Amino acid sequence: MGITNVSTTLSKEQIDRNGSVQVTLSLDAAPNLTANDIVLVLDHSARMEGAPLENMKQGALNFVNQLSQTAPSIQNKIGLVSFSSLASALVPLGGTRDALEKAITGLTAQGESNHADAFTKALKLFNPNNKRNQVIVLFTNLDATFGASATPLAQSAKKSGITIYCLGLGNLESPNIDTITGWASIPTSTHVLTTPNPETLQSYFVKIADNLLHAGAANVEITGILNPDFILTRIQEPLTGTALMLSPKELLWTIDTLAENAEETAVLQFLVQYIGQSSGKQKLFNALTYTDAEQKPVTIAAPEILVTPQETTTTPTPTITLPEPCPTPISVTVDSCTDSMLFDLGDVSLSSLGRILQFDVTIPNVCPQRRVALAIILTENDEMGVPQPRGMKTVTIPAQDGTSCNDIVVRCIKFVVPENANAEGVTTLCQPRDFQVQLIAHYIDTDFVCCPDPPETQPTPSDSTASTTR
Repeated sequence: MGITNVSTTLSKEQIDRNGSVQVTLSLDAAPNLTANDIVLVLDHSARMEGAPLENMKQGALNFVNQLSQTAPSIQNKIGLVSFSSLASALVPLGGTRDALEKAITGLTAQGESNHADAFTKALKLFNPNNKRNQVIVLFTNLDATFGASATPLAQSAKKSGITIYCLGLGNLESPNIDTITGWASIPTSTHVLTTPNPETLQSYFVKIADNLLHAGAANVEITGILNPDFILTRIQEPLTGTALMLSPKELLWTIDTLAENAEETAVLQFLVQYIGQSSGKQKLFNALTYTDAEQKPVTIAAPEILVTPQETTTTPTPTITLPEPCPTPISVTVDSCTDSMLFDLGDVSLSSLGRILQFDVTIPNVCPQRRVALAIILTENDEMGVPQPRGMKTVTIPAQDGTSCNDIVVRCIKFVVPENANAEGVTTLCQPRDFQVQLIAHYIDTDFVCCPDPPETQPTPSDSTASTTR
């Protein structure tokens, strides 16, 4: 039956610009349950002596064994024709596996290659009234002498509905390749297999057997080319086959065989992102194509998705709240003639939000051995633009011990500005505020000294001998 259904589904119906969507591609396949009448036609001419003959015989044995293991309801029937200078029908259609194996192992290399006689003997094995699928699998040495032309017989066989596979061994530049290609059914990419290496023959016989068995599809390739407004961002490794990201715009999914013995579903998932500027319905793919060994026509519907316009950001309406009440004042009385007193003001709770403003300032070219007094005055412009005091700090900067003037960096000057309400009673934590900072700096230490007192009169030294204490 082959491919029975192909579907593409999306994880969502719409996306925003720059949004992503997961695409799921599913292939449903059912096995081909066609019963085949197969005539195996084998060249055992003298040029097959040695490794070519042995590999050909082993490949043919594998072919018979593989086709004999099908379901009983299918009952593939196989006959055997061998040829060199003359052709011989060794086993009729429906012969036993033992008979086929005995005939194949008994082949010896001899004579030339008479293809016309080979086709004549093979065609006589078929029942023209039989509606079963009829197949000829011909193996030949490409370097052998072909003798009489078998082309008319091959063309007549194909017109009657017989499928012809041609397997060749030998020089790949031989003109005989064109001849056997003309004999084979189409597509020739799967019905003609040639090789210069005898060791490859066994795998070629297996390939032909795979095509004749009941696999739903073989050599599947799915290629997807994205719309320029989309890119591939991720491909999940499938359970069936292999998927490759050939570029951000192209993927390739390959499957060797699908639904060999029973119905089977293959699934591929990948992520696609929209990078375009337009909105509305957008096609994800410019091309989404399917091919397989039999070149069966399979159409894959290209999915579409709705891209929604980008929403315009609007400023939310601020929440209006009443300011917190001012704290109750605590009366403090200081007696006259008293310069210090101790008061316990009790507990205080955090009652309002606040902002911390932290400043760093650099005072350049401060001379050594001089302290500096720095004042920072903070004001805030109210809604009318009138400066309102918010605090002042004074800082004494210690003298630096250097031998020359240096820049002094003062860090972490902090102001805590309460979020008390503005004139309208609206808190301002989520609104901009306009502060102004003024700086005043001057030296504390100067070179100024008072005039010295007049010197006192010193006594005249005596003439006595000075003594030294040791």
